Order: sequence, then C-alpha cells, then structure tokens
Amino acid sequence: MQAPGPSFPWRDGCAIAEVPRVGVPLPARVYDYLLGGKDNYTVDREAGDLLCERLPGAVELAWASRRFLHRVVKFIAGSGITQFLDIGPGFPTAHATDETARRVNRSARVVYADNDPVVVSHLRALRGDDRVQAINGDVRYPEEVLESLAAQELIDFTRPVGLLLTNVLHFLPEECDLRKIATALRCGLAPGSYLAVSHVSATGTAPEWQTAVLDSFPPGSPACPVFRTADEIRQVFGDWPLVQPGLIDIADWHPDNMATTAPARIRCIGGVAMAPHRS
Repeated sequence: MQAPGPSFPWRDGCAIAEVPRVGVPLPARVYDYLLGGKDNYTVDREAGDLLCERLPGAVELAWASRRFLHRVVKFIAGSGITQFLDIGPGFPTAHATDETARRVNRSARVVYADNDPVVVSHLRALRGDDRVQAINGDVRYPEEVLESLAAQELIDFTRPVGLLLTNVLHFLPEECDLRKIATALRCGLAPGSYLAVSHVSATGTAPEWQTAVLDSFPPGSPACPVFRTADEIRQVFGDWPLVQPGLIDIADWHPDNMATTAPARIRCIGGVAMAPHRS
C-alpha cells in the first residue's frame, strides 16, 4: 500500500513519497496490524486501536478488502490470465496475489510494485521464485512501473495482464489526477487485460464516519484515506466495460463462503473491468 510522506515536494500535482519513517503510522503497517500481522510498530498499533475505537468494524472492513482481492484474482486467473501486476500490495499476508493466482494456474507470474522499501524487502524475502518479483514502484508514476526492468522481463505486455489497484488509490492525495494515472496504466496493457480497483467511497458513507476515520490518524499522516465519490472512482476504469456485477460494495462482488460483510458505516466499493478489443 502506498502513500506520500507527511511532508514532501511536489511533482505534476502529486506528492513525492518520502522514505517511510517509524514515527508516523503508514498504510501498509496499519493494515497489517488490523489483519493480525506482525509487520508494524507501536505508532501503527496505536492508530489502529484508535481507529477500531472510533469505527466499530474496522477489522472486518480490512478483511473484507483482503478477501475482495482474493476473489478478484481468482476470477481473473480463472478467465485465463497468467500474468499480474499488483501495485501497492502491502505486506504479504493471507490470500496474496501470487498464492491465489498460482492455485488456479501454477505457471502464473506476478510483479508486485510498492513505494515502501520495507514492504518490497519483505516480499522479496518471502517469495523466492523467479516467477514472482517485487520492485520499488509508485502508482503515481505509472510509466516508471510499466517500464521497469523487472516488469519488462517477467511480463509480456503484448498479452493480457491482470492489473490490481486494490486498497491503494484512496491513499493518494486529492491533488492527484486519478484519471491521468489510470489512463497511463490502461494504455500500457493489451486488449483482454483486466483492471481491478477498490476504494473507500464518499457515496454511501456519512460525513461523521468519514471524520471518525480521518481523526484516527495524526495530521498529515499518509494513512489518512481520501473519500472519493462513486462517479470519481468509476472514472478510473475509463472506457473499459465493467464485468458483472459492476462497481459495488466489495463484500457483494462475487461473494463466496469466505466473504466478510463490510460494516455499513464505511462504504468501500470495487469492481473489475476488461480492456476491449479495438477494431
């Protein structure tokens, strides 16, 4: 999971990330704590505890997001996709992209890209396989991710790719042009590719609950999400048609017996779209 540091220069209207620091809660570490992981610090646990206090169901929301990723990857792999680009994956934990994809097809290849070097080092240490790579990359600079040496070596971009932007875009500041970022990523993918997105939404989330989330983190913390409307989130898909059932609550997207109902207080929506074949 990616986010800018608490103080930063600017480039193209988007903040440049600093090297993650122990003294501020970071998205990947808070998320890891909510999922019961160990890759977090006291500051992350304090923020996570405060979030749980102010937002009952925060842990359930974190698990709903993780299980949405699991179902999305299973669906895309089941559609014949054997190569994935997961941007902002956070620390490796249950239902990781490579594990899920390779249960469907053992030859599946995955490139993880994250701007947190600690996350990248963990992914590299735990994934000792030449078909799974982790790179330092930032979703705000899509060309750099797509053109990275590891991505070019492992992924054949003339063939369909499963692009995953789950639980990451809402950590980009309001100044970031999500449509520009997403357009650059989509344009680098072949017809038949898939794009999966999840994002907390201002549509369906009462202002007081948005405030409860934002007030759980120190001012300027990169762990503070941006609540965008459903229309703004839909624009990330561009002209790629959404597969059924469309852009909906993540718990309702292809639910299975592992699906966790996300708390109604905070609405997180997600969907999957497929790149059309141009005539």
